[in-house]
Amino acid sequence: MKQHHYIPFCFVLLLQSFSIQRTTAQICQKESSQTDFLAGTAYNVDLLSSPGDITLPALVIDQQNALLSNTGTALTPTSYGGQTFTPAVSGSLAKIAVSLFCSSCTGTTPDLIVEIKATAAAKPTGTALATGTIAGFNSGTAIDAVANFTSAATLTAGTMYAIVVHPLAKPSAGSYAIQRSTGDVYAGGTNICGSSSGTVWSIPLTPGSTDVRFKTYMINPNPISGNFTSQLQDAGTLLTFSGLGFTAAKPAGTDIKFQVAASNHSAGPFTFVGPDGTPSSYFTNSNASLLQFTNVQYIQYKAYLTAPNGYALPIVNDVNICHLTTMTVKWLQVSGDINDQHQAALNWTIQETNTDHYIIQKSADGKQFINVGTVASKGDGTKRYAFTEAVEGNGGLLFRIQQVNKNGSSSNSPVSKILPRVLNSVAVFPNPTDGVVRLSTGASLLNTKAILTNCDGKIMLGFAIQSASYVLNLSSFPAGIYILKLANGTSQKIIKR
Repeated sequence: MKQHHYIPFCFVLLLQSFSIQRTTAQICQKESSQTDFLAGTAYNVDLLSSPGDITLPALVIDQQNALLSNTGTALTPTSYGGQTFTPAVSGSLAKIAVSLFCSSCTGTTPDLIVEIKATAAAKPTGTALATGTIAGFNSGTAIDAVANFTSAATLTAGTMYAIVVHPLAKPSAGSYAIQRSTGDVYAGGTNICGSSSGTVWSIPLTPGSTDVRFKTYMINPNPISGNFTSQLQDAGTLLTFSGLGFTAAKPAGTDIKFQVAASNHSAGPFTFVGPDGTPSSYFTNSNASLLQFTNVQYIQYKAYLTAPNGYALPIVNDVNICHLTTMTVKWLQVSGDINDQHQAALNWTIQETNTDHYIIQKSADGKQFINVGTVASKGDGTKRYAFTEAVEGNGGLLFRIQQVNKNGSSSNSPVSKILPRVLNSVAVFPNPTDGVVRLSTGASLLNTKAILTNCDGKIMLGFAIQSASYVLNLSSFPAGIYILKLANGTSQKIIKR
């Protein structure tokens, strides 16, 4: 069982107190990264919007047209395109997706502006109710381009509105176009074209292609519930589990509660129960006792989240399960972080007697540890030590400190996991993917262009990385291997199943 503490991105903190004699102590295994949570099982919870957190999906698709033809309408700074739609619910429109492509685009590709407007006689009118941006791209294949609205548009059910799209400038080569469907398939609106920079509007009645492919995402006005079941934790031996802790945000009207299940067999059975040992009770407070789970090897937790709507959501930041053990050394503190020189900087405070030296050990899998350095003891008493080790790559590393006594006996500190900071690369989750992936990156790559190519080097998609957590939709792409190329010259392989 890997015993470690860490929080995103790279800081690991472990604070435990043990007696010099053999005394009972508590060791906790914490889950707090997106990788941890993606290893579990999610039901109607969101693990992607805020990497490293568990929350509920705030948005629901209200209106959409999913059908496409092979034709489109050109978009220019003066020739606008769009689609009218009629929401089924009243509330806040947070984002839209609209099908676009860039025909024969090989040069610069300016961003596009998306506006939501009211309508009169089924045509756009007045000032924008909300405005968003679609990053410029050069894909000749239609993509579902997403525009998020910083200030959501307030819509009324049954009232027609318009999605208006236009580029800020023409691409240096080729042209943008909005993709149309085959047939009049959407009853709540139609394709619209605006000339003279959107001051004159018409409704084209081209036979066989009268609607744009689009989706509207409303903030969910209805009650939301979901649950998350953690990956199975294997203690490696029979243990007494002592506590359940978690860090979370719970706005008024929302709720977060937990249950825990344990077994001596990896296949179970696992029955999730609360503090009274029945499935009808729940752990609602952090630092709850788990002493009912004694002499068991496998354990997992289940989190239940509810909210009255999508406007305020509960968020679970981290969860830890603790067990009891015995130690012969009083480790007062073991902590670590990634410093500016890309080094794992370890610090520990220990109350020592007859200690000769410390061996710092590193592992990639938590099973095989290698020695990476030695620090001499400072003598009896409470002492503080430090050690640095260069870190390369984007994967997490596990560290522990071996205390060696003058008589040759030794003991190990708890294992700490340190995650290198993502500075000049992009982490992709999930990978392989069935369609949607989320890119997580550091500040140095924000607002830079990226392209996606197939194995033959053909550019499939171009976009700008606008946030540290960016969604890429490959649902319309065929299965295969794609290469994500970044502005700094690095690349990342993405497998589409």
